[in-house]
Formats: sequence, structure tokens, C-alpha cells
Amino acid sequence: MAGITFHKDVLRSFLREQKIASLGELKQALGTTATMTVFRRLKELGYQTSYSHRGKYYTLAEIPEFDPWGLWRCGSAELTRLCSGRLTHYLERRRGEEHASFFSSRDLKACGLVKGIGMG
Repeated sequence: MAGITFHKDVLRSFLREQKIASLGELKQALGTTATMTVFRRLKELGYQTSYSHRGKYYTLAEIPEFDPWGLWRCGSAELTRLCSGRLTHYLERRRGEEHASFFSSRDLKACGLVKGIGMG
């Protein structure tokens, strides 16, 4: 692989078109099998991971249009403005509590974890 350059512009264009992608899809877009190559390019561009699907989906930091709760959904993937990856980190930061092990049904509904509960 020496001498081959994997341009971040390819990844930027791909994610702007697709909005989100899995690691496998990003590897394919770059034409590489190397995971670290993908992460190096993502780091250069600025990225976020989903809190849903165990962080399986990636997007550029510039793409999400967050709702007032700081959440963004694209297909079945869900991301937060406050942190990348773990929903509990998001909720803890959103609530500003040290011990945020208990979340209201409103918090959980806003994150798409509980259905059928009113937001009022």
C-alpha cells in the first residue's frame, strides 16, 4: 500500500451524499480495507458516531441538523449534539446531574427509546 493516498475529499463527498455510513461502507468508499485509514480521514474532517446501533454509524460533524433536544435522526441512526457515541453520556450532560441513572419518560421518549408517552 505504500505510495497510495486516500483523500479525505472522497470521504467528505461520500458522507455529504449518504449522510451516514457504517465503517464497512466508509472503507469501500475510500477503497481500503484498513480501519485506521478510515479513522485518520474521519479525524481530519471532524466526525460523530451514532448513540444507537452501538455507535455503528458515522457522519461528518457538519451534517446533522439537531432538534431542540440536541438529537438528530437519519434513518434508524440517532446522534446527539453533546457527545458522540453513548446515550447515557448525552443524558447525563443534558440533565447536568452527577447521578443521572434515573431518567424521566420525557427524556427517554425524546431519545426515541419510549413510544406513546406524551411530551407535555
